[in-house]
Order: sequence, then structure tokens, then C-alpha cells
Amino acid sequence: MKRVLASIIGIVLCTVLMQLNDLSVVYAENLREEAVKLAASQVGYHEKNSTDNIYDFTANSGSNNYTYYAIPLEVKYGQPWNATFFWWVMDAVGVPGDVYPARTTVTSEWFVERGMFRETVGYIPQPGDYIILGDREQCGIVESVDEEKGTVTYIAGNISDAVARVTRDMNDEYIYGYGLIDYEYVYEPVGMYLGDNYCAILLRTNTRKPLRNYIGYPVLWTEVERADYRWLFKKQEDGTYIIQSLYDGRVLEVKDGGAIRNTEVVMADIRTENNEYQKWYVCQNDTGVRLIPQHATNYSLNIVGGANVDGTKLNIHQHNDKNAQNFSLYAIDYVGLTGIAIDSGYDKTMYVNDKQMLEYELVPDNACSNMVEWVSSDNSVVEIDQDGIVVAKKSGIVTIICKSTFDNTISDKITIQVREKPTEQEATADEQGSNIQEGAASTEKQETTTENVSTKEEETSTETTVSNKKTVVKNGIRIKGKQCWFIITSVKKKTVKVIGASNKKTTHIKIPATVKYKGIHYKVTAIGKKAFKNNKKINSVTIGNNVATIQESAFYGCKQLKNVVIGKKVAVIGKTAFYNCRKLQVIKIQSTKLKKIGSKAFKKIDKNPIIYAPKKKMKKYQKLFEGKI
Repeated sequence: MKRVLASIIGIVLCTVLMQLNDLSVVYAENLREEAVKLAASQVGYHEKNSTDNIYDFTANSGSNNYTYYAIPLEVKYGQPWNATFFWWVMDAVGVPGDVYPARTTVTSEWFVERGMFRETVGYIPQPGDYIILGDREQCGIVESVDEEKGTVTYIAGNISDAVARVTRDMNDEYIYGYGLIDYEYVYEPVGMYLGDNYCAILLRTNTRKPLRNYIGYPVLWTEVERADYRWLFKKQEDGTYIIQSLYDGRVLEVKDGGAIRNTEVVMADIRTENNEYQKWYVCQNDTGVRLIPQHATNYSLNIVGGANVDGTKLNIHQHNDKNAQNFSLYAIDYVGLTGIAIDSGYDKTMYVNDKQMLEYELVPDNACSNMVEWVSSDNSVVEIDQDGIVVAKKSGIVTIICKSTFDNTISDKITIQVREKPTEQEATADEQGSNIQEGAASTEKQETTTENVSTKEEETSTETTVSNKKTVVKNGIRIKGKQCWFIITSVKKKTVKVIGASNKKTTHIKIPATVKYKGIHYKVTAIGKKAFKNNKKINSVTIGNNVATIQESAFYGCKQLKNVVIGKKVAVIGKTAFYNCRKLQVIKIQSTKLKKIGSKAFKKIDKNPIIYAPKKKMKKYQKLFEGKI
């Protein structure tokens, strides 16, 4: 045996950034108008004595300077709020923060320093201007100007403890001057070109946490798994992208087309019309990628509150270069799903209260949209959960459908008949022929290991029929062993596969080379899909020397697993077979037949694993392991 160097096969998950373009500055129509309109909608709002009824316009009116304008700006209550009101208006409509004074005090110096201050003499104010009043102690936003009458109308906060509309002569000495707001200083994106169909995982740059499609909205999450973490960027003619989940086909959408800061981003059905609320520019910033909604280009996709805990939702927020708005793309080769096939080894006839597990194959097996939904045509006859576990409830015939969650036109179906159990007399005859005590016998050499198994119906849910007082053994019968559950895959070839742990307390799993059932020895040739997934007890595994295949996600998430011995005939290790086994450090490969290791089969294991392999296979196995750790 010779150690395979972890430094050769340990490939770090890297961020894939495409050729990026800069953002350009162009005119933003109606932003000035939106600011004036929003300010006008607040006329009549009265400050409060406390936080009670703070969003109501008139309830709890008082003079203690409590307003809801302070809340999104994180301003303290209890201080004069006319400058805060102007700040709130600018922030709410998405005016860039570097073109107005974001502060709680009235200022003229801010504009003077930038050459944006205008005195009353010789200047005709414009709607949206910052108006400075009194001895620079009050401010507001210009609503309109009547040049014939020589008047200016403005809206300001904290006038007699309320938001009010005031009209004055433009030469009124109470008007100190005006500050100009550059409403044209808004980003118009020039998007990246990713290709027509670009598949990627979206990662928040500073935390490396991906976005996940979760129920009705996208969220930040820790683990990367399956299609609900994968996004398909579908190019549109105008250079934008629709960002579609490969889990259920829904897309990122700004809720109700909102164009105000903090509007929620949700998952929505893709629409046939040219819906700009579902279209995004993918653009560069200094530290990653910014996703900008087409209908509100002064905003970016954002993590609510800048949080990084699992389940944090998304919204849109003004560009401010915070980490919460920065993402990176981890590219995945896009492979479309073309078909689903339910494995043929299922039992077509079941008895009431019997169980069996159905399995399926994807076509191709590395399709990016790799999640399915199981459906029973009659749940009163047969129930099936999303792991493919079938429970027979009453007599009848049902159709079981396995369909893609991404595209429900891609599916497969089977028919199962449920019958009442045999009569008591028949059951007694069956018991007399099948009551074998559970136990295990093994030798030191793994290749001769055999496990005797129990067939007591109340313990094993074994499926048998009785004919002429003899038990008929069929494919799909579940067998309970001392440590593992098995299922017969071929009576003719005398083979079984492991489908799970039968003893939840077992810390060392020793998968035998054969099991004995009703006097017949069956070879254990495979470890089934998700057989030990997320098992929290297992710390070591020895795989028997007849096992040829370790299927997809067989030991996924076994976070206590430290050591694995892979038997002499293993030829295939499926994708994510040992994914997220964070403590897995020692892998001993006895097999000289290993030909395939699936994607991410050993991702997220110990950072410095020690892998042993037969000397003559070392170079070949090094190549097999590349990119899998």
C-alpha cells in the first residue's frame, strides 16, 4: 500500500468570475419625480409621544420626536427630525448616498464644499431641490415652483410636529438657499456575458455561503446540496438574465415590482411576457459580482440587514459596496435532464402494512436539475414519502409517479397492487418455515464474512408469499441484519444491497461479503443510495469484498465518520458518496478495480486526508481523485 498525497488531490473550491464590465453613469428618469411624490404622500404625518402607533399618521400624536422615519435609517428617537425626513425620502427612493447629505442636522456647508449650493437671488428652484430655511435650522424638499406668482412650495418635516406643505415667496428672507441634488448620478449597468445558459452556485463573497431556493423566497444557507442551490442564468435579448432555480423552475423576482429600498426578493413562476421585475444585470464591482434588477437599476440584490446566518432572506438595497451586496459565481457545467427511470427491482404486489423502497435513475445521471417528487394516485391505498418509501394502506391498485421538480413533464410511473395479508392458517405455515434467529458469524478474512438474518415479519417487514406451504423468495424483499438492512436485488444471481442501518446505536459498520437468508447465501454487491445519509453515530466503516458499487450519497453527512476501508471489488463510488463527512481522515482502498469516482464524492472531508491505495494503482487513482476532494 502506498499513501496518495492529499496535496495532489485536494482541490480547493474556487470562485469562477467571468470577464466583467464596469458600471456607467447615465440619466435616471423619474427619480426626482419619485422623491417629490413620496414626500407629498407623507403630508399630515404627526410625530409621536412614544413608539406606540408609530406608523399611524395621527394616532398617539405628541411632541417627543418619535417618527417611523428614524427606523430604517437607524437614527435615535427624540431629536429634531426635519433633516431626518429629507434623508428618509432620498434613501427610500434610492437616490445614491453620495449626492445628498445623509444626516440628522440641517447643512449648507455640505453643498458649498461640492459647489452645489445656490442662493435665492438669481436661482429658480427645481422640484426635488434641498431647501434650507431660517438660520439653517430647518430644511425640506421643493415640490413645485410658480414663476408667475414668484412662489415656491416645499414639504418639510417637524413643522408644528408634523410633515407639512408650505408655500412662500421666492424672495422670502426665511429661505436661506438651496442645495442641488444630482438625481442623474445613478448607475446604469452594462451586464456581463455569461452565455445563453450559465449554471452556477451563487455565493456571498465574504462568507462563502450560497443562496438557496427555500419555499417562497431565496435565503442564505451553509451547505451546498442538490438542485435547490443551483441557478440557471438564462440570457435575454436585452443583455439581462433571468435567474432560474434548477429545483422547481421558479425565478428571482422583486416582489410586486417594488422600487423602494428593502423591497423583498421572492421566488415566482417564470412569466411569458417581458417582465423586467424578473430580469437582472450581472455586473462587476471591486470585490465580486453585483446583481441589479432591470426595473430599478439604482439597487442591488442584498442580504437583509447584512446578516450571514442561515435562513437570512434577500431584498434590494441602494448600492453602497457593502459585503452584503457582493456575490461570486461558482460555475457548473450545465447538463439538462432528459429522462427519469424507476428501477425495475420493485415488488409489484404488496400486502397491507408492508413497506418497500423505490429507487430511480436520472438520464443523464449528472443532470443539474437532480431532484424528484414522488406521487401516489391514491394515498388511501399507498402512501409514498419523498425518499421513495412506499407504505401499503389497504387493498387496491395505484399508480406511483416519479417526476422532476424542475420539469414535471419528465417522469416515470409504475403500478402497484395491494392485497390483504394471507389467512392466519397460511401465516402460521409461513412462520414455521421462516423463523430463523437473528445473529452474525464472521471470520477474520473479510472475503468470507457471512451474516445470518432474521425474517420475523414484525421486525423486518419482509415480503413473502405462501404457495403449497413453501415460502417464495422474490426480488425486493427487505432483510434485517444485525447492523444493516438489506434488499434482495436478484434471486437468480443471489445478490443483495445495503439500504440502511438496522441498529441506530452502532458506531462501527462492518458490511459483510455475504448474508444468509432461508439457508441461501447472498452476495452483498452494493451500498444503496442514501443508505447511511446523515447518520450521526457511525465513526468507522469496513466495506465487504463483494461490494462493487457505493451509490450516490451513501454516507453523505456522516459527520462522525473518521475511517473507511474500501473492499477489494469496489469499482464505482457515486457522487457525494462521502460528502460532508467532516472528520473523515483515513481512507484505505483495497480495490484494484476502481474505475469511477462521482462528483464531490469526498468533498468537505478532513482538510488533510490520508488516502492509501495499492502501489500499482497509485497514479491512476490520483487522477480519479482530482477534483473529488
